[in-house]
Amino acid sequence: MNPQIDRGDPGQAVRSTRKRREKAPLNERATLTVEEAARYLGIGRQTAYDEARTGGLPIVRMGRGKKRILVVRALLDEMIQRRAREAWADATGDELRPAKTAG
Repeated sequence: MNPQIDRGDPGQAVRSTRKRREKAPLNERATLTVEEAARYLGIGRQTAYDEARTGGLPIVRMGRGKKRILVVRALLDEMIQRRAREAWADATGDELRPAKTAG
C-alpha cells in the first residue's frame, strides 16, 4: 500500500508509509517523556522541564544531538520514595519503615 502523491503540489499533504509503533502502557515502560513524568507527578509541564534541566529529575538524553529527554522511571520512583521518607522523618521525627510483608 504505497499512496501516490504528487510532490510537485506544495498544498497537498504528504503521507508517510511508515507504520507507527504503539507505545507500551506507562506502567510497563522504563522511561517516560518529561510531559508524562509531569502528569505522573502532578506538576506542570514547565516545572518538569525546569526540574529536568537543573537535575531535579533523573533523566537521560537520547537521539541525534541528545535532544530527546527521557525520565528514568525506576529512579523517579526511588526519588519519590526517598523524598516521602525524608518528609515523614522531618514531620514526625521518626523514620518511615517499609511495611512488614506476610510470609
